Amino acid sequence: KKINKIIYQSSSSVYNSISHNFTSVDGLNRKLLASTKISNESLIHNFCSKNNIIYVITRIFNMYGFECDQFSMVSKIVESFKKKKVLKIYQDGKNVRDFIHIKDVVDVYLHILKNVKKSLSIDLGTGRGTKIIDIVNLLKPKLKYKKIKIATKETETSIANISLILNIYPDYSPIKLDYYLEKKLNYKLKNTLTIY
Repeated sequence: KKINKIIYQSSSSVYNSISHNFTSVDGLNRKLLASTKISNESLIHNFCSKNNIIYVITRIFNMYGFECDQFSMVSKIVESFKKKKVLKIYQDGKNVRDFIHIKDVVDVYLHILKNVKKSLSIDLGTGRGTKIIDIVNLLKPKLKYKKIKIATKETETSIANISLILNIYPDYSPIKLDYYLEKKLNYKLKNTLTIY
């Protein structure tokens, strides 16, 4: 096949994932996921370099918004709100995460396919961090939650560096999470989300 460009969808989990403490508990298999993503990034880099193929590795942060989404934290918040179910949040919900809508991912991919002429690796997020507990507090008293303790320590802050996206796609303007929540839930937020 005549392939002239490959996009490999990696994950933000590759950051802060390698540790010398091999006895640490990894109950949610996050380090396993990260290690396979890193291995695949290396495989793509080596294969494409040898075969003169342009590649773009996208390290996607917390994606949400697709129709069959039952995995993302945002989808769980939406479901809990609509069905009046208790939302389970890990630890205290104070970890900062970068949430990116699937439409923005698709827009960036289309731009990469049409315009990018050299190999690179990019963070694919919004560059904005949000705490789960801040979302919960904005949706009170409509949203009830309980904290779940886990053995694996999570990364405290995970926010995309979008400088490379802006270099290749200056018009990039990702959807804001609070805007999405208002539309999806048909609920007027009392404030805007704090950005970290």
